[in-house]
Amino acid sequence: MRQINLGFIFLLVMTFLISCKKKEKDDIGCICVSIPTASDTYIYPIRSGSSEWKLLLDGYQRVEACQVPDHLLKVMSTTGLVETCISHPLLAELMFSDLPGGGLQKAIEKQMSMFNCFGELLKRSDAGKCILARYLSMYPCCVENSQIDAGKFANSYSEFEMMFSQPNFLGQLSSDELLELIRKSLVTYKEKIEYDKYYSWIYGMNTTALVMARSMIYFHYEPFVLEIEKSYYLERFVNTTALPENDEDFKNIFKLIEKNADDLIKNR
Repeated sequence: MRQINLGFIFLLVMTFLISCKKKEKDDIGCICVSIPTASDTYIYPIRSGSSEWKLLLDGYQRVEACQVPDHLLKVMSTTGLVETCISHPLLAELMFSDLPGGGLQKAIEKQMSMFNCFGELLKRSDAGKCILARYLSMYPCCVENSQIDAGKFANSYSEFEMMFSQPNFLGQLSSDELLELIRKSLVTYKEKIEYDKYYSWIYGMNTTALVMARSMIYFHYEPFVLEIEKSYYLERFVNTTALPENDEDFKNIFKLIEKNADDLIKNR
């Protein structure tokens, strides 16, 4: 009988285990490829940091410079419109709001009222579906492979989630789509925690928790609705994004949202 090469067998087993681990990681979607940009996405001629931007004298001129020509808005595809809103030069100003005090919700409402690309997006009946499709192609782990600065990548994730969490868009989704969104935001939340050196708790995990929470509300998930009725801080968070001052308190809120999303997905 031939002698069994134990070293060779060990090598095979280790190779199998490593490949399984890699596949498990790939299964959650961390295959980072460039997301195709719709051909009719508006390219803003003046952007923050450019020499032209520095010539603008005040906020009013900057607001005017960031409006999209009306004739383009009317014929733009909803997919192109979503990308136009995502790449808005002033969207990043959300991060300078009073985050614990609830400034994010007020800031996104102000943005959407001031800029015509958001106004047009609010009119589109398929906006929610297009934003969902975009969200499903995004993965927090790609922060380490992004072509842009890691901080900007992480912030842009939160900006997108704040836009998506608005009632106008969540209200357009079917029960199946909401369930898909809850599942995706739950995976996103857990993955952001893995990469917490890039995603902060008050401007990173918070926006994903908000998408999860509001999606469960629109899904009419009764156990979570009852939790909101029992907790002042949870109710305030889902309505305004305001957080308790104590970080342990708002982490408990996020854990409660995560648990309810977990329970919902496991019982489907």
